[in-house]
Amino acid sequence: MRKISLLLERLFIFSPIFVVFCSIFNFSDTKSLVSRLSVFVIIYCIFRYKDYLKSSINKKTIVFFISSSLILFIYLSIMHLWRGDNFGFPRTLITCLLYIAVVPWDKFSKKWIFNTIVIASYICGLNAMYEHFVLGVGRVGIATNPIPYAFYCAFLSLSALYLVSVYQGKLNKLLILVGSFLSLGALILTEARGVWLAYPIAMLYVLVLLFEKTPKRKLVLFIMPSAILLFFTFNAELESRINSTAVEIHKILEGDHQTSIGARIDLWGCAINLWLDSPLLGVGDEQLESAVKLMPNPFASDQPHIHNQYLDTLSRYGSVGLVLLIVWVISGIVGEDNRDSRRLIVICSGLILISGLSDVPFHHTHTVYLFGFLVGSLKLIED
Repeated sequence: MRKISLLLERLFIFSPIFVVFCSIFNFSDTKSLVSRLSVFVIIYCIFRYKDYLKSSINKKTIVFFISSSLILFIYLSIMHLWRGDNFGFPRTLITCLLYIAVVPWDKFSKKWIFNTIVIASYICGLNAMYEHFVLGVGRVGIATNPIPYAFYCAFLSLSALYLVSVYQGKLNKLLILVGSFLSLGALILTEARGVWLAYPIAMLYVLVLLFEKTPKRKLVLFIMPSAILLFFTFNAELESRINSTAVEIHKILEGDHQTSIGARIDLWGCAINLWLDSPLLGVGDEQLESAVKLMPNPFASDQPHIHNQYLDTLSRYGSVGLVLLIVWVISGIVGEDNRDSRRLIVICSGLILISGLSDVPFHHTHTVYLFGFLVGSLKLIED
């Protein structure tokens, strides 16, 4: 009976991470569940495991991440109080920090995170296939937004692909590889070109790691048939997106910017001009949104952000904000000695930094939850 109660307690404490990885990107209106669950778990752990707070925040592997997170939180909070900027990012960030600080991580192993990634890759892939092939949804990811959903799919696919080298047993490896390709299929169905471009770059890193631990012949025999199957399954979607991109580029060369890519180019120019008006602290949400609405290109004027994480942050929060954000993203890598944890964090951070060139991953707080919980848990779970 005691073992059952301890297991139920661990499931309750771990539930915010599980919901973030498996639910909020796939099913609408579940992000609020994470907020409530996190608060309940935080309160429970403060009273039940109050001694863990000091030991967690003093661990050298997490100090830099917590410090950079707190500085970023303070800066964004000041911008909120001063200019009325959106408080979603800092609120989510402090929730993540409180959660990872009070949880008794010695009750968990890294396999809890690894198994959750594998389970999430199946949920992600199967849900996307259901939306597209059964419900007839053309572009999957509508539960949140195709852009952060695409990042989520790419992260799950590459992380699961790396975990093939971590787990033992042919059946386990095969099941994990299937999950990787299912979430890759979901990524293709998002039609998010920015993440499409980021994926093969990050995949090169993962393949290099796999070649270190897996015989090349076995790796090729695993990957090639799956890649061919994926290509023929999603050939129509890939060809359609490539053709539409070619048409957009042709229009831009003729001076017509009323396309998705053309709107991005105009938005980037607008962001640079706004940043030049206030290079240190940026102009804030309100002035940025007003400037975007006044743009003559109708494809650009209704956009909620700049479609480039770097330029979006520069224009909103200035050079200070961009430096703090980049330091926060790479802080997860600093001080992490565990090989598997470090590599999963590099995959996540790398996808954010690369896809941020054409998308804004952190415009949606789903990504903040995913990154914060992933880095915090992997750094504090010791085995």
